[in-house]
Amino acid sequence: MSWTSPAADEDTALAAVTTLSLLWKVSRVTPAWHVPGQPGVRARLHAHLGHVGPPHD
Repeated sequence: MSWTSPAADEDTALAAVTTLSLLWKVSRVTPAWHVPGQPGVRARLHAHLGHVGPPHD
C-alpha cells in the first residue's frame, strides 16, 4: 500500500511514519514536500499490511 500523509511539518510527518512502523512493516518515508497553495507538507511511504508489528500485552 502506498500512503501519502499530509502533515503540519516534517517532524509531524516523521512521527506519523514512526507510529505506523509499530503496526506494519513500512518503507522509509520520502523527503517531505510542500504543495503550492496548500498548508503543511506531504510525505509518502509504502506499507506491507500483511505484516503485523510487535505483539502487545
